[in-house]
Amino acid sequence: SPSPMSVSYVLVDDVHAAAAKVADAGGKMVVEPHEVPGGDWIVRCRDAQGATFALQSSKASRAGKSVSHWC
Repeated sequence: SPSPMSVSYVLVDDVHAAAAKVADAGGKMVVEPHEVPGGDWIVRCRDAQGATFALQSSKASRAGKSVSHWC
């Protein structure tokens, strides 16, 4: 049976650009970028040490509204 786990989401301006930075740093995409209901975009990644996380780009950030982000 699957092991329980949680995934941290990081809000970014552009999931495609942020996923490219993950790859440049030695990580990889686990699930390709895709649109979710409501218009946000997400991509699931794994860093070079094997930690899984997700990147999310909100409709608000693409509309030019200020959002907090890490990448």
